[in-house]
Amino acid sequence: MIAFMPRLATFNGIVICIYADDHNPPHVHAYYSDDSALIIITSGEVLEGYIPSKQLRQVQAWLDENRADVQAKWDDLNP
Repeated sequence: MIAFMPRLATFNGIVICIYADDHNPPHVHAYYSDDSALIIITSGEVLEGYIPSKQLRQVQAWLDENRADVQAKWDDLNP
């Protein structure tokens, strides 16, 4: 079965998504070029994978500005 994965944001070549019915802790999937990482919503820490440090900082800054909305989307997709 293919999980639903809404795209939350795209900026500077970075794509940020959340999968439905995903595992805890709550996280986003960040894609940049051929790299990808799972980033914890509450802390901005890398849970798994890798993206370059410059792009990671951009994802973390985006999360800082959008954390409440991202957490609400996670809660909606992962009851």
